[in-house]
Amino acid sequence: AQLPADPRLRSIAFTAWVVATAAVEGLPMQPLLDCLADAAGNYLALAVDTLLVETHAYAAADPRFTELPPGGSVSRQLALAGAFVDSGEITIWRVEASGSVELVAQLETATSHEAPGVVATAAIAHAEEQWLDGEELVAAVPISRWQQPVAALVALLPRDPSLGTTRTAAAILRATATRLAQVLEREMLLERNAA
Repeated sequence: AQLPADPRLRSIAFTAWVVATAAVEGLPMQPLLDCLADAAGNYLALAVDTLLVETHAYAAADPRFTELPPGGSVSRQLALAGAFVDSGEITIWRVEASGSVELVAQLETATSHEAPGVVATAAIAHAEEQWLDGEELVAAVPISRWQQPVAALVALLPRDPSLGTTRTAAAILRATATRLAQVLEREMLLERNAA
């Protein structure tokens, strides 16, 4: 891949490539992301929020994610988002043929909670982000195809993330939902053709 001419963008693109490589290979990203974000932020004199959103955008767009089978691509994109929003509690909920909303994917570290399903159902039903600020901070972003919500990306967010803020997490979750829409559509087509 050709790197951008601007040295700042080159640094962000390189950082994203390293993090995407770890994600695609299924390697731990958090320690690497922490170090790279700190070094790149100091070198580039960028706010950590800006750096995280830009680096995630480049990393999530890495074409190597599309080379994976849909299930692998989904799990790697969830892991990538989890590293950037400092959460191991990220799930995808999809509307099934029966009309119910079911859990279809999660990070291996995700545990069972009632709140994600409720917030996912609301995000899909209302076709807009839903935030629940109770015992836990839960964000649900609809995943749409052809302007129709078909699923929701749900994350339990830390109140004090190691990097970034809730606004950063919201931008990263939106970008992840956009990327996942294409992958989920491909997965649904493969399931339909297999039936």
